[in-house]
Amino acid sequence: AEVGELRDLLKFEFFFPEREEFREEIRQALCATDPRWESLVAAGSEGIDRLIREIVPLHGPWVLRSFVEAYGILARTLSSDEIDGTLDEKAIIDAALARGKQYVAQRRISAPEAVSQSLFKTALQLAGNRGLLDESDPDVGRRREEFAAELRDVLARLDTLSAIDMARHRRH
Repeated sequence: AEVGELRDLLKFEFFFPEREEFREEIRQALCATDPRWESLVAAGSEGIDRLIREIVPLHGPWVLRSFVEAYGILARTLSSDEIDGTLDEKAIIDAALARGKQYVAQRRISAPEAVSQSLFKTALQLAGNRGLLDESDPDVGRRREEFAAELRDVLARLDTLSAIDMARHRRH
């Protein structure tokens, strides 16, 4: 389910097969990693933790971080007062670029390459696809905050995977 959520989040960045084909590819990859993966996942957090620690190498955090950080910057920009209700793409992206540069200076993001006009454009496309640019929606502010929270959660998960991978490298 979480891989499916990532697929949906990054659908404008990467080419993915259709949902069922994608699920089958993930299932096959997990079977190749550990044939017991379904029972480990069913066992809950301890089993999932064990499975993740067995996956070598963990590329996800390194590959996905700049995308997720860029999306998070744009989401926080959308949910801020900086754009003042404007839906002008250039104004939104300019505000996201300014916020991103500030985050780099403050070391609030790990991937400076996340401060990218092209990544912000794709993030804005996703926001539009999710109806987050519809100012007539009375819940758009709340939904934008939820989008920003979703991205913070994904980043926290990437941080966890990065920590696991770094600890593995320190042991070897």
